[in-house]
Amino acid sequence: MTKQVYEIRVEGFLGDRWESWFEGLTIRQLQCGQSLLKGPMDQAMLQGVLLKVGDLGLKLISVQPSKSGGLGETFTIGKDQDG
Repeated sequence: MTKQVYEIRVEGFLGDRWESWFEGLTIRQLQCGQSLLKGPMDQAMLQGVLLKVGDLGLKLISVQPSKSGGLGETFTIGKDQDG
């Protein structure tokens, strides 16, 4: 299973206590009044995180693959990449 590192920006500040609720994603508070959620996700996890953002009533600013190599561009979990 291949995962991509994504960056999700939302309006407002989310504290560190939300990291466990967002399945271990890193949360950073930005000076512009936004929070950045970042971490490796497959498509199912990405959709789940976006549902949680909506459930919290947070305004979604952007979702994009990470261009920085903080956690790597992509990585593979498991032995078989094809299935």
